[in-house]
Amino acid sequence: MKNSKEKLLLIYFPLVIAAILITITYSLLNWIFLIQLEWLKINDMAVDYFGPIVFSFIVVYFILRPTIKLIRLKDNSPDYFGVYMFLSFLFAFPTIVAQNYLSTATGKLTHLEHINKFVTVPKTKYYTLDNYYISTEEASFIRNSEVTGKYGNRLNFYLYCVQPILKTSKHTIEDSCRYFLCERYSHEISNSLSNEEKVREYNTFLDDSYKEFDTHNFENFTYLELLGVTNDSKHYKKAVKNNILVCDSEPLLFISHKGNFNDRNGGAFGWIFKSFGISIGVLLLIILFLGYKPKSKKAKKMKPKSWQETFKKDYFFLIPTKEYYIIPVLLNLNLIIYILMVLFGLGFISFDTDDLFRLGGVEKNAVLNGDWWRLFTAMFLHGGLMHIVSNLFTLFFIGIFTESILGAKRFTLVYILSGLGCSLASIYWHENTVSVGASGAIFGLFGAMIALILMKSVSKKIDLSFLIISSIFIGYNLLMGLFTNSDNAGHIGGLLTGFLFGIIISPKIQKEQIEKNLTSNKK
Repeated sequence: MKNSKEKLLLIYFPLVIAAILITITYSLLNWIFLIQLEWLKINDMAVDYFGPIVFSFIVVYFILRPTIKLIRLKDNSPDYFGVYMFLSFLFAFPTIVAQNYLSTATGKLTHLEHINKFVTVPKTKYYTLDNYYISTEEASFIRNSEVTGKYGNRLNFYLYCVQPILKTSKHTIEDSCRYFLCERYSHEISNSLSNEEKVREYNTFLDDSYKEFDTHNFENFTYLELLGVTNDSKHYKKAVKNNILVCDSEPLLFISHKGNFNDRNGGAFGWIFKSFGISIGVLLLIILFLGYKPKSKKAKKMKPKSWQETFKKDYFFLIPTKEYYIIPVLLNLNLIIYILMVLFGLGFISFDTDDLFRLGGVEKNAVLNGDWWRLFTAMFLHGGLMHIVSNLFTLFFIGIFTESILGAKRFTLVYILSGLGCSLASIYWHENTVSVGASGAIFGLFGAMIALILMKSVSKKIDLSFLIISSIFIGYNLLMGLFTNSDNAGHIGGLLTGFLFGIIISPKIQKEQIEKNLTSNKK
């Protein structure tokens, strides 16, 4: 009973207060700097989802760590990384709900006589119009497709439509336009279907979408919402470029809403409190279930570890050391590039193929036309969240085995050469595909290690276990590549490049291993 009271007073209630402060603080910062002052134009998904998780983790790790360390894990393990991550997501939940409410609740409704009056009033988020004409005759479209799912098992079709918003129907030809009403049509199918089935599904989707467009009354709306930086907005802007009425000014994109403006939030505000209730309820169960580690007199005399020491212990894989220098560098480089892509509004869960190409994705025609640098840059880009998570996890795993054996220079060389081999194989095999990712370079590390094992250049202790793990990894990924959009040609190209490199350096590695063993025996 005493321990339960102490757990509530010393752990539970401080964490509850912290959860409340996380939501309030993040929401306040979002409202001041991004909504009111508009200092940065960041992707809405990054602000509403990615930001709360990162902010919660920072608070949990750097501020709440001493409180969390009072929890005794069931196995008495000193590793609290899983606890930090779980609490970060738990605290982020009500914060995410609050941002979804904030994005709509803070927007003001501005009344305009007609759309051309937009430039005469302060910019807000919502607008009503007395007079308007939606020019469906001058509508323009752009198509897009996207592979989603953990293993790329879903294929999504999109049709983006923009229609000029004009003062009256008389202005359809005379005037250029910077105001557009946006509409999106979508359809999802299995990515395991044959190419013929995909084409048939795609054509059916387009026919249905155009029919829906032709029969829909786009002038039947109550108010318009000014579209911010979203995953869809970049596609709408591409459609705008194809419109005959577009002017040189930056286009302003709107989506329409029906119903009463005051009802736009629904029960979103109430869900903030519901999400808090769920979070603190789950937290209570966790605190009661886990043990309590009271501070002893001996513990009080001991100097607590600084957050720097704890950070090095928990996130050693991100900190270069003498033994493992290149792995952390590669992990950090890929993470930084991904985060920058998110912050610049290119996406979060997935990125558009056009953006990946623009940033350096490898594509056959572009490479043959002189963009040879794409062979290198493609290995540091990823198609989305699951893509980078799976690749970096595998890179860390294989890197632990290989960097200590190969050494930093040879590890870097096999990584880059395998990445280049992946890119070359990809453009040889695929005609119009944009390929990105570190998987080819990672396959090359597996190939190099397999070669060293077969050439008997490394310790026999890791032979069997590594070959089994490698076989499972390579076999599984190549098999999944048959049913998804995974680039098997690139994977095989990287694997063979690494394997050949491993054969070439095997005599040198074998000599170094022998000398290392002799030195160890003498000691």
